[in-house]
This record gives sequence, structure tokens and C-alpha cells, in this order.
Amino acid sequence: MAALTGLIKPCYVFAPLTMARRIRMSLFEPKRTVTSVRLPWGAVLEVDAGEGIGRELLHQNIFDIAVSETAWRLLKPGDVAVDVGANIGYMTSLFAARVGAAGSVEAFEPHPRVFARLERNVQRLRPYGTFGSIRIHRVALGGRDGAAQLLEPASFGMNQGASTVAPGDPGPSCSSGLEIAMARFDSLLREREVALLKVDVEGFEGEVLAGARRALAQGRIHNIIYEAHDCERSGLHSLLSAQGYSVFGVGHDLLGPRLTTGASAPRVDRGWESPSYLATRHPLAVQGALRRRGWQVLRAC
Repeated sequence: MAALTGLIKPCYVFAPLTMARRIRMSLFEPKRTVTSVRLPWGAVLEVDAGEGIGRELLHQNIFDIAVSETAWRLLKPGDVAVDVGANIGYMTSLFAARVGAAGSVEAFEPHPRVFARLERNVQRLRPYGTFGSIRIHRVALGGRDGAAQLLEPASFGMNQGASTVAPGDPGPSCSSGLEIAMARFDSLLREREVALLKVDVEGFEGEVLAGARRALAQGRIHNIIYEAHDCERSGLHSLLSAQGYSVFGVGHDLLGPRLTTGASAPRVDRGWESPSYLATRHPLAVQGALRRRGWQVLRAC
């Protein structure tokens, strides 16, 4: 019964071929750890089946479905999107597919080994004429320009998105973690108009937004999707509200995405999804875009 319940998810119900592949995999686990996955929008990513996002993509062919659907509906051809905490390039590829050849994506991933896979995955997209241009940066976005330390938890091998930037200036005597470069959004993207900024940096989101203070104040970032594990208690909501953004929880049920108003916890499966929120300068347009039921992202090609 538990196995049957696990198959009652949008990625299986609305994509029967994914369900068939998942059942086949449960009977015959792949022998290779590193393999490739073709996503609904045509991108083919190299993934590690022994690691969190790779395992989910192999099993479900999509990751964080409510956030993916929200991003797909909000972006349009020609837009500029920014992926902070790009990991292996899942969301980067979705953005590039949606904004099309006239659009562009800026992707930031500071971990050197994860960045190497991101780079390979972006190279896979370049021959396609339908994806937007992608620039990748081995840089952490934060509240200052300079050096920083990236800390790996003990579970890094199982979840390569779990590394975190150490707070504060590491100083010359700091020897723990990996030394990385840090820069402010305002320094690198300057006067760019950004349709969607996605921030998933394991608790460092506030520092990323601090480095985008000028862009936020000028309203040049139209929509922001960010994680907030502490839901209502997160200070990110009030920070963005003070800058003129409306905040919604990004959740879902079987039949489509569900926005909740304000900082209340969105409806997600906490066993495998993190609570995410959407801050927007255009609340009525966002509510209209997300009102229709269904999953456009699952039939993106």
C-alpha cells in the first residue's frame, strides 16, 4: 500500500511513462551511479544516482514540482532569469528552455565539484538553438565582494546541495571549508532587469538579498522564488515586503500548483520537498498565471 501511495504524485499520474520507468527501476536498479536524464523540456542532464537531486530526477523526471511549475508559468520568451545555488543545472535548464533563444540565464554555483557537473550540463544545452544563452559563475552571491568559506556537511555525498557559505569574513587564518569567491548581485548584474530570481542557498538567502539591495529597491527584480525552512518565522518575508513585494507560499496538490497568501507554510510533501515562497512586484498577474489547474511543465516539449 505504501508503494502504491508513493506513485500517486503529479509526476506519475500526469506522466505515465515516468511511472512505468519508476516501477522498472524499483525492480532493476541502475548499475551506473553517474547517468543521464532527459527532462520534460528536452534538456539532458548528467546526474549522480546516489545523490539527492540525481536520485529524484531519475525516479520522478522532475524536482520540486511546484517551484518548477511556478517558474515555467512566470517566465516568457526573451526574459532574463537568475539561478542562485544552481547545483547541477536543473533549474538553469528549465529557465533556459522557457526564455528561449532571445532570453538569457545567469547561474551561480560556488562548489568546485558541483560546478564542474553544472558546466558539463550547460555544454550539453549549447548545441540546441531553442535554449536561452547561459552564463555560469563559480561564485557565491552574498552581501559583500571578496573571499568566503564554503562548508560541507557530513551528508554532502548524499546531498550535494547542502554545502553552506560560512557567515562573515573568513580572514587570513581561517582554514576550514573551501575557499570561494563571493560577490554582490548589485556588483555583477548592475542595471539588469530580471524577470525571475531563484535563491536556494541553504540558509544564506538573506545575505544574497542583502547584496541585491539596490536592485530590490529599484524594482528591477520582478519575481523571487526562495526557500524558507522556518516558514512563518523567516525574516525574508518582512524584508521583501518592506521593499514592496507581495509574498505567497508555493505549494501544490495533485491537480496543480497552489499559492497561499503571506508567510503561512505552503502545502508540500515535507518528506521530500522544502517550503518555498514567491515574492513578486506583480501579485495580480502572478495569481492569474497560477490560477489554472494542471501541470504545464510536465508537457513542456
